[in-house]
Amino acid sequence: MAMDKEVEKPENYGLRPGWSGFMQGMMTFLRVLPSDMYEKIMALREQQNSKPQAMPGMDHENHS
Repeated sequence: MAMDKEVEKPENYGLRPGWSGFMQGMMTFLRVLPSDMYEKIMALREQQNSKPQAMPGMDHENHS
């Protein structure tokens, strides 16, 4: 069963649709990338890190 959207992050950029279904049960996934793809993924990680992200479940109002 593929879970691509649930585990979406820059490091998974460029993988074929359904890739997560083939990974079920594997503990390690090693990618060997050409330098241009590596640079693209690192740029996506930088963009993601520069955006403030709310913690899941922390978006409720305080009623104290």
